[in-house]
Amino acid sequence: MVKAVSRSAARPDDFVVSSLAPRRTSSVLSRGSLRAFASSGLLATTWRRFFSGKSTGEACRHGTEAVWKTLTRIPDPEIPVISIVDLGIVRGVEWQGDEPVITVTPTYSGCPATEVIMADIGRALTEAGFAKHRVEIRLAPAWTTDWITPDARKRLTEFGIAPPGSSSVATARVIDTTALHRRVVRTPVPCPRCGSPHTRELSRFGSTPCKAQYRCDDCLEPFDYFKPH
Repeated sequence: MVKAVSRSAARPDDFVVSSLAPRRTSSVLSRGSLRAFASSGLLATTWRRFFSGKSTGEACRHGTEAVWKTLTRIPDPEIPVISIVDLGIVRGVEWQGDEPVITVTPTYSGCPATEVIMADIGRALTEAGFAKHRVEIRLAPAWTTDWITPDARKRLTEFGIAPPGSSSVATARVIDTTALHRRVVRTPVPCPRCGSPHTRELSRFGSTPCKAQYRCDDCLEPFDYFKPH
């Protein structure tokens, strides 16, 4: 049980706890009694009564904002200059009771960074006070590079990675009926270092499967190109 002592008998390491009752009385709890009070479940009940004046919608809104703010601080493990929110893989934050549910769509099925991202999300939310949470993987609709934010594209360029073009107009196919074969005309990929459009693909795969290796014919510098899809 919680034992209250008078103010005059209180020791320096005791705690003064104000009651939430209408009379606003106060009592002094010893350190041992405070531990018992916290473990008894009464503390949680007291906080629920204190916040009962706030609507559930208002509490969820503030909680959702806090979760999003936490997620924006988690960098992508392969491209640390942008966050997982900038990359567009965080598709939503919803509440089920007192538990936030975060939905994540990987850049592609089987991406090796997915497990690292899930672990980073769990660690960041726990440190932010959301120890009870759930992270779900959603594969449909599939992630597309169109979900990368404009600010993230700018930071990719500054980092030396050519940002992807629009996946819907990335290539145009021209049929040469006289030669009876099909040519694929690719949109030029500007060099992220000097801006020259005179670049060429060296390898379809770069430092990671989602990027291609290019080289600039003007400054001769190699660079990664984030492939649109």
